[in-house]
Amino acid sequence: MQSMNQFRLVDNDPVEAAGAAPLVRLRGVGKVFPGRRRGQASVEALCPTDLDIRHGEFLTIVGPSGCGKSTLLSMIAGLMAPSSGELTIGDALVEGPHPGLGIVFQKDLLLPWRTALDNVLIQAEVRGLSRKVHTARAMKLLELVGLGGFEGFYPHELSGGMRQRVGICRALLHDPSLLLMDEPFAALDAITRDQIAVDFQNFWQSDKRTVVFITHNIAEAVFLGDRVLVMTARPGQIADVIDIDLPRPRRLTLREAPEFTRYTAHVRDVFIKHGVLRG
Repeated sequence: MQSMNQFRLVDNDPVEAAGAAPLVRLRGVGKVFPGRRRGQASVEALCPTDLDIRHGEFLTIVGPSGCGKSTLLSMIAGLMAPSSGELTIGDALVEGPHPGLGIVFQKDLLLPWRTALDNVLIQAEVRGLSRKVHTARAMKLLELVGLGGFEGFYPHELSGGMRQRVGICRALLHDPSLLLMDEPFAALDAITRDQIAVDFQNFWQSDKRTVVFITHNIAEAVFLGDRVLVMTARPGQIADVIDIDLPRPRRLTLREAPEFTRYTAHVRDVFIKHGVLRG
C-alpha cells in the first residue's frame, strides 16, 4: 500500500510565530458528571485544568483508562460543556461543536452501506457543503493515503488500517486547522499501527496542522509528540508536560535510541510517582 509520505494539504492556517497566542487555551476547565440515580454521588472526571495548545504543534496525551483524556478532547471539540472554567479556540469561546476542527475516533465509525468515498463525503453532507466540489478533494485524499482505486470498496472489504485511513480522510475533507484524535490506532495490529504512525507523522510534518492525539501507549506518545502531556488517574489532572527534543522525521529505529528510552522512562517515572504504575 502506498504510504502517506507525500500527503500534503494546502490553505491551512499558518504555523504560529514565536510569542503568538496559542490556538487553544484552557483556564480552570474541569468536568464533573452528576450521579445517574437519586442519591448517587457525582464523579469528578477532570480536575480544573490550565493548558495552552500551540499553533502547528503535535500534542500527545497519555494516561490510564478513565483519567479524563477523552472528556478533555470532547470539551475542546465542543461536544461536551465543561463544569467549570473557560475554553477558547483562537479568540472564540467554545460553546458548542466547533466547525473548524476534525475528529478521528478509536473506531473508524464507517457506515457499512456506504463506499469508502461516500464515507469520506459524509463530512461534506453534514456541513451542507457541495458534494460535487468535494468529491475531487475526497478522491485526492484517498489517493494520498494509499487508497487510490479503493474508493468504491465497502468497509467490510477493507482492512482495519485501510478503514482508519478512510476515517482520517473524512476528518480532513474540510481542511481543518485543528485535528483531534482519540486513540485512533488502538484497534490496529502492532505492525499496521507502527506503519500508520510513521506515515501520519510524515503527513503532519508536511503541513504542520495542530494535532491533539490521545493514546495509552507511552512509546507512541513520545514518538509522535512535540510535547507529551502526562495525566494521572481519575480525577484526571496534568502530572507533567514533557518537551520532546528528537529530530524529525522520526523512524521506527529511533525507538531503540538511548535518548528515546530516556523520554519513555521519564513518563513511566511520572506514572509511578502518581500511583498509576507500581515500580
